[in-house]
Amino acid sequence: MVLRDVTVGGVRLIAYFQMDKATHGLKRIQFERPRHGVNPSAFRGVLGGVEAVYGPADLMCGVGPRPASGYQTAAERIWRRNGNVLRTIFRSTTIEAFEGCPNGDLTSGPCGLTAQLLLRISPPAEDPGSCPATRSRNHAGRR
Repeated sequence: MVLRDVTVGGVRLIAYFQMDKATHGLKRIQFERPRHGVNPSAFRGVLGGVEAVYGPADLMCGVGPRPASGYQTAAERIWRRNGNVLRTIFRSTTIEAFEGCPNGDLTSGPCGLTAQLLLRISPPAEDPGSCPATRSRNHAGRR
């Protein structure tokens, strides 16, 4: 099921209700911003909307641009509330992404994913609520 006009923090998103194939119950809700509208301002808006309801994030994670990440930088915020995990994800390709273009063709712009903005709401069984990278800042006591 898809809702195409959901607003979080003043930013329009598309909501996807992902169902579990085995139980036929709700597995996750994922909100996405169309790629042409992904930018730091949209991320700050979504982040502000979630913080207004749930308070400061429990974890802040980051991934720097390097070959293993497809030259993407990523910022994530994670909340653990009421038996659910909320995760905001902002990924953006850096100029180094041009290095991965087939045959060195730079005319089409960065190769691969250029930007992504997600908000996921999942049960802990689907998302452990931890950082994917080793670098994080834990805000203990802010739940």
